Amino acid sequence: MPLLLPHAARQIAALGCAMTALSPLAPATTAHAAVPPPAAQAPIRLTLPAPTGPHPVGKTVLHLVDPTRREPWVPTHPVRELMVSIWYPATQDADRFPAAPYMPPASGAEFLAGDLGLGPGQAVLPAAHAHTDAPADRRGGRHSVVMYLPGKNATRDNTTVIDEDLASHGYVVVTVDFPYDGDEVEFPDGHIVNAVPDAARGDGQAMLAERVADTRFVLDQLAAASHGADPDAEHHPMPVGLAQALDLQQVGLFGHSLGGVNVASSMYADPRFAAGMDIDGGAAGPVVQDGLDRPFLIVDGNKSSRATLPEYQNFWTHLRGWHRDLALTGSGHASFTDLEAFYPQLAPLLSVPPATLLPVFGTIAPDRALAWQQTYPRAFFDQALRHRHRTLLERPSRRFPEVVFIP
Repeated sequence: MPLLLPHAARQIAALGCAMTALSPLAPATTAHAAVPPPAAQAPIRLTLPAPTGPHPVGKTVLHLVDPTRREPWVPTHPVRELMVSIWYPATQDADRFPAAPYMPPASGAEFLAGDLGLGPGQAVLPAAHAHTDAPADRRGGRHSVVMYLPGKNATRDNTTVIDEDLASHGYVVVTVDFPYDGDEVEFPDGHIVNAVPDAARGDGQAMLAERVADTRFVLDQLAAASHGADPDAEHHPMPVGLAQALDLQQVGLFGHSLGGVNVASSMYADPRFAAGMDIDGGAAGPVVQDGLDRPFLIVDGNKSSRATLPEYQNFWTHLRGWHRDLALTGSGHASFTDLEAFYPQLAPLLSVPPATLLPVFGTIAPDRALAWQQTYPRAFFDQALRHRHRTLLERPSRRFPEVVFIP
């Protein structure tokens, strides 16, 4: 893969840190720390909005091992290993299967304590609306596949609202963790790996190249599964019907923050990725000059990223397929994640100055940010992968006055 442009490392560092450096729920000083509740107070049981589609949702987890690559960030580890979740339309009897956890137990506890800054017993993560390993619904044929790429130091679980909603409308959504790049990656034996220091990951060029290789490897494993292979390292069988339900002719990508940078570069490296949505991210490397010829949606936070990132404007001018740039006015960097659902519920436990929250959540009402999450990603993939025209992507909508088209 050609080297990234010299400024790429600076851009990636700026885009990738929001989930930790800007985390509103992990107190920056002891003065802002969450105050533990009285011992008798029951924990807050967090909830997520239900998906809006007609399909029940299933979820399964895969442990993938790439024997052709060494672990890039921990040289003593002999192979690269990944964890992925797959969300998919399930049969109508899916509720016979247990509700899927939001995160595995150990990583979920670490997320509550480390990322959200909560004390023991203060909050309980929700169960997903999906059901673990429920049979896939194959009525109507195969389902379009979309992959989600999280930001630096983030996890594959942080867009569960979007993932479940897409699956409830007939998509298969594959969410990818990048070990030692993301936090709280829990493997089947229960051990967790966290992000290594930036210095151990080299520059942004190296990090992005490894992410692109991971993204392509996951697609390779999905293709192998669709032909009867069992890609899981522990040989955990795929849910009934899921491998046969994958439509891999046109695969979509969406990513947040550094994951958005990953989207453009992965599309550049592999023509199997037919459409991309970059949420509050950017572009780096040869794709900036060479562009793309496939549908691409830029989703900005409160202002145009092209106005502040010259390389992103350069990338925009080289897009040759359908493309749009939409801003969600009033939003912050985390407005596109599940934190928009969690934060209002956790507010009674937290003592965080409003100024600290502004770059993270902005001023948008949480219910409006969540409404965007359950509408615009699906509109884009309906149009780009299913070829169904969506007026939401062509002109402003009275339903979403917060969404502004950036020329």
